[in-house]
Amino acid sequence: MKKVYSCAGMALAILAAMLAFGDCSQPSAPKEAAEEDAIPFENLVAGLDGIGGTGARSLLPASSIIKPDGSAFAAAELDAYLDGIRVTLANYVKSIASSPYAVMPVRLRSEGQSGLMWVPLALGRKLPVIAFQHGTQIYWASAPSRYDPNPLSILTSPDIWGAFQNYVECTTAALMASAGYIVVMPDYPGYGDSRAPHPYVHLSLGESVLLMLNRAKAVLASPFAVAHPNDKLFLTGYSEGGFVTMAAARTLQGKMPVVAAVPCAGSYDLAGAMVDDMLADKEAIVPYYVPFTAYGYASIYGATEPSVWDLQQLFLPPLPALIPQFFSGNETGAMITAQLPTKVIKDFITPGLKADLAAKEGQVYAMLLKNTIFRTSWRPSMIVQMIHCPDDDIVPVENATNAYAAWHSPLINLPNVLPPIFVPPVPLPGSLASIADIHVRAYPTAMVAAFTFIKAANALY
Repeated sequence: MKKVYSCAGMALAILAAMLAFGDCSQPSAPKEAAEEDAIPFENLVAGLDGIGGTGARSLLPASSIIKPDGSAFAAAELDAYLDGIRVTLANYVKSIASSPYAVMPVRLRSEGQSGLMWVPLALGRKLPVIAFQHGTQIYWASAPSRYDPNPLSILTSPDIWGAFQNYVECTTAALMASAGYIVVMPDYPGYGDSRAPHPYVHLSLGESVLLMLNRAKAVLASPFAVAHPNDKLFLTGYSEGGFVTMAAARTLQGKMPVVAAVPCAGSYDLAGAMVDDMLADKEAIVPYYVPFTAYGYASIYGATEPSVWDLQQLFLPPLPALIPQFFSGNETGAMITAQLPTKVIKDFITPGLKADLAAKEGQVYAMLLKNTIFRTSWRPSMIVQMIHCPDDDIVPVENATNAYAAWHSPLINLPNVLPPIFVPPVPLPGSLASIADIHVRAYPTAMVAAFTFIKAANALY
């Protein structure tokens, strides 16, 4: 595919801004309160320095952060990744808010679920809200509600990658809040307070976002709140968070006005691009996403269609016996990858499932189609701005391009669905230029692009 790093409209401005350059550990018994002190902007940046800086290297070397594919960060790779947040995003925030707000983390709890809200100390001002959806997690305590401001708390987690990812995502959200936004981060079912099976990449996840937004609204209704929401709501998130952002846009439509949904690197085309990727004759970087999807869908559909979601009909031994433990919330992505018999996905699914998916038929395929959002009857009424890296090696860019094409077919043609913005991964030194995990390295640039777009849309609408 030809590399494209610009598009119509705001894309050039966003890329100019960019080129100008995962369990936060679990506190004991988190409460629904702002029990921590407010965190100044400088401390948020210093926390990221604490992960990558030389002073922390003896305690938390880059090589101790094992990614889901089982590989470790190189020191220069970690520096480049973190610079995308602690330098580029932080500098952008300072450029639009010369005196960024200190922000307060507030735990949210509702109906057995949990989340985290970042509230700027804004003297009761009315501010726009961002719902920020996190990416794929495995370990149950790798959740925004378990945020710990000490970066070295990452070491106390059984899932150092999940803790690292969550710390970075929480800090990203906090930096956005410091620019004058209330930011709400749902944990989702299966994380934080919830021990239910996680319905991975299922459209019902939009309900979790609605639940936490309603709880945040109730908490901020107090006359003593340090900030209050205005009538502007934005949605964003990366990877699974991109999928959940799109699901939330669908759930919220008609219930809560949304100015813009800005999903990044999400698997919107489950029945198309993702099935094609599953059946490709290659090793997957994160192969466990397929059994994770089956486990989550079995939790939704298994009661009514037990024969369809019998794991023995979907996966070859020994996976059917292992999958319930894999996704119990007590293991890590690296542990699961190490136990898979192969990283070639089509080689651990049954011949029957492989044939159905290849023919695009059967009940499993039908459920994937039902959760392929642009193939449902839903038509977004808000602005939709997808962001993706053209070379994404985990979630193919066709997820975004296929969604855009479908919503711009002759019979639909939605002008509020904008052309995808394509972003590069953070650059690496020449000696590391061939390293994989482009999906991971595109997170910082996608977040800068997303927040730049949200800021522009906030000024226009």
